[in-house]
Formats: sequence, C-alpha cells, structure tokens
Amino acid sequence: MPPEEVVARAAAAGVQLLALSDHDTVDGVSAAMAAGVSHGVRVVPAVELSSVDPAGEDLHILGYAFDPDDAGLAEALLEFRADRIGRIGRMADAVRELGWEIDESVLAGRDAPGRPHLATAVFDHPANADRLAAESLANSTQFLVKYLIPGTPGFRGRTTPTVERAINVIHAAGRRRRVGTPVLGHRRRRGRRGVPAAVRGRGA
Repeated sequence: MPPEEVVARAAAAGVQLLALSDHDTVDGVSAAMAAGVSHGVRVVPAVELSSVDPAGEDLHILGYAFDPDDAGLAEALLEFRADRIGRIGRMADAVRELGWEIDESVLAGRDAPGRPHLATAVFDHPANADRLAAESLANSTQFLVKYLIPGTPGFRGRTTPTVERAINVIHAAGRRRRVGTPVLGHRRRRGRRGVPAAVRGRGA
C-alpha cells in the first residue's frame, strides 16, 4: 500500500502514534508524515537497516526519531541498498544454479528488492509450476523458507553495514539536536542474550 493509505487505515483503526519503516530507505516517510497531519496521526520517522553482526548473522536495526532528510543518512542508505541489490543478485544466481527460473519483471524497478520479492519471482514463473507442486510448495513464503533463509541452499548473506555502523548512522541522523534512536528488530526471536551490546548500551 502507498504510505498515505497505510496512515489512513491506521487512523480509521484508532491509531494515534505510528512509525512507518522500510528496509534501507526512507522514501515513504515524508508522504506518511504529511498524511499523518491530515488524519490526526503522529507519524515518527523510521527505517529498518539490515546489518551484519561479527558472526555474520543478519540483524535488523530499526531507527526512530531521526531527520529523514539528513544528507549523511541518504548517502549511507544508497550504499546499503546497493549491497542489498548485490546480495539479491547473488541469491538469484544461486537459485538459478539450483534449476529454478526467475520472473525478472517482479524484481525490475524495485529500489530495495528483498528475499520475499525473489521468492515471488520464482513462484510466479510458469516454468516452475510442476517442480513447486512436486516439492509441495504452495506459496512464495514456503519457497523462501526452504531456499532463502540461513542454512538453505539459496541463501547469501549481506556484507554491509555492521551492527555498529547501522547504529552510528541512526544516531548521526538525529533531528532537532536529538540523536536518532536504534532498536533491535525481531527481538523476541533472540532474547536478551542475543542483543548486541552496542544496542543495549546506547539508549535503545
């Protein structure tokens, strides 16, 4: 949905405070904030940065309350999206080596394609129909789980940013003399012991 529609639906559901985040981009934030003014919803600038911890594990760092127009943030996000695109390209190559076809139109034109888009590109290609049925993969999510998560044959990790850099980028993009606030995403899956010290100790 467009950011304006997300905010409109949130307002209709009685939401008063909303943070709209997307991976490695803030392109929808300004539109969401403008829609928030129209609908009486406070919209907080947010972003989700896919980062790499020292063990090579993919961690998602959410950033809140920063300046979405910060030049340093824009430069960093451009770099992070380039790495995201490269990573999806490496996964696409791996998927092809495994004998799957890819509907390139699903990926074309996307600013920051992710694994769900790649899974959809495979699932939607008609040449894969018989094999999908043979492997009992009824939707793109099932394909993603079997082929595109850590430990599966099509998965390839990111190379940048590190967790520390992701946090520093969010802090540096603070607005009105306040630092941006980083928070570890999907925390329930990791528990307290899995929270990096950099996130625990700097106001997250």
